Amino acid sequence: MTLEDLAATTIITFAAAIPQYWQEYHCPRQTPSGRPIPRLVAGYWQEALAMVGAGKGATFASARAEQYYARPDTARLPFPHLPRFEYVAAWPRTSNSPLVQAFLQTIHQDAPRLPAHSNSRQ
Repeated sequence: MTLEDLAATTIITFAAAIPQYWQEYHCPRQTPSGRPIPRLVAGYWQEALAMVGAGKGATFASARAEQYYARPDTARLPFPHLPRFEYVAAWPRTSNSPLVQAFLQTIHQDAPRLPAHSNSRQ
């Protein structure tokens, strides 16, 4: 499957929960050749998965999502044609406690170093 194939697939996206720029980056509205990609909108993640399971379309997820949201009515297929999900640590802006500092130090020391990747679409 390629980005061009998405024109024949309904992509399930999210309502106001996801910023528009993020949706455009991870779920393009058209193929590289300009063909529109049909969309349906879900209000939240579990609803999107239920829509996929009911055959209404497909959605994109991180590779680890299956560990936490596996369903017997959905299947996963690697799709390397979109940018990878990037993860960051997040904590309250008003908190810089010793616990937060220890957490960040642990991440910095122990997190696996992933190879650099390109965000270009193929």
